[in-house]
Amino acid sequence: MENCVYMFVKGFIEVLYVGKAKNLNHRLNNHSHLPNECYKNTEKILYYSFNTEGDMELAERYFISKYKPVYNDKLLKKDITIEIENFNKLKFEEYKGFKKITKKNSFLRDLEPYIKNNSYEMYTTKSGKRCYRVNLDFIEELSELQEEDKIYIEYNCCESMKKFGKEFDMPSWSVFSAEEDDDYCLHLYCEVRQRF
Repeated sequence: MENCVYMFVKGFIEVLYVGKAKNLNHRLNNHSHLPNECYKNTEKILYYSFNTEGDMELAERYFISKYKPVYNDKLLKKDITIEIENFNKLKFEEYKGFKKITKKNSFLRDLEPYIKNNSYEMYTTKSGKRCYRVNLDFIEELSELQEEDKIYIEYNCCESMKKFGKEFDMPSWSVFSAEEDDDYCLHLYCEVRQRF
């Protein structure tokens, strides 16, 4: 057994000692550095095997800090260190260039009442215009905003719907997105563009 953390346990819950070993059998056969009282009180030995030495080291520190075994008093006071290679080559700079958003866009305030759980996506087109994607369930309510000339709604449909020759009373089509659930029910989305 390689990369193991083992525990000497008394009864069901009292952990007397936690140790680690690259080779568990060899380590247990040569174990003699603890007081005889520890070995006499040990009723069972629990062990956990790990893939790497690093995982083994961290697990040992975790078990020692969790159970606070009586015979691990030296290790309780020892700090654990992790080396970071090439630390001096790392650069830490403050990145500037993010725009801080302090208040909601008035357009979003108009749109929010029509969107369930505020579930909309915002993205920017190549030309720099902001677009909002919302579920088609709210299209009737959104068309009220379109009539008030606050937004422009562009409907989208997936190719598979076009193949079935379905016709809808919608102004324009473009391939946008489709999601198929277990019942092969297609969901339509609409793009909502703010008037600029």
